[in-house]
Amino acid sequence: SLYFMHAMADSEPVEAQLEMGTAVLPTTNAQVTARMLTPEGVTVAEGTASGGVTTEPTALHSRDRRGVDPSTLRMLRSVRIGQELDTHTRRPWGSDQVRRHRAGIMTSPLDWYVGESPWGGPICSPLTACRLLVAGMTDSIERSCGEFVGMYGAIEVRNHRGPLMLDTEYTVTGRVLDVADTPKTEVLWFTTEAREAGNTTGEPVASLTMMTRLLKGSSPLYA
Repeated sequence: SLYFMHAMADSEPVEAQLEMGTAVLPTTNAQVTARMLTPEGVTVAEGTASGGVTTEPTALHSRDRRGVDPSTLRMLRSVRIGQELDTHTRRPWGSDQVRRHRAGIMTSPLDWYVGESPWGGPICSPLTACRLLVAGMTDSIERSCGEFVGMYGAIEVRNHRGPLMLDTEYTVTGRVLDVADTPKTEVLWFTTEAREAGNTTGEPVASLTMMTRLLKGSSPLYA
């Protein structure tokens, strides 16, 4: 559960850190502080990581989204809180995950990403899980916004009955949580859920909460 504070370009190095004190060991049913830093010590993102059942809200779920009325915005003007997102039924991008694993370009490769795991077959890496839960989900909203440049602002992935399996088809649904406004961006908060193909209700296998920033300076609506 991470909130991004500093933009980075693809392939720029970062260091991920978890604050592991003796008070939180073992790591089951615990939540710890997480962050990403540049080699120079600039904070790229900060938040929490947790495992099992915890009583504390995650970093994103404890954050004040500072929601506004969508009618006060320009790009996100037609969005409604609770609006359903596009629904997709698909498999994770397994061939790409295997390619990245074999090429040695994964940050933290596991044998479980390409072979047998305690859950059966190979499981999704964090990147593959995010792609499954995000790709194409806000296409309809983006088309209604017109031309703009977007940036990821926050992300949280949660396994409920997970992990997501590489060889399984899932139906992914979602809805808008909130919209917000800053001097330089319009902000969209949304959540998505993945279930076994054909299911759209009941406890999900995994879910995602995401915030994206739409840069005002990139939109003709702010010209």
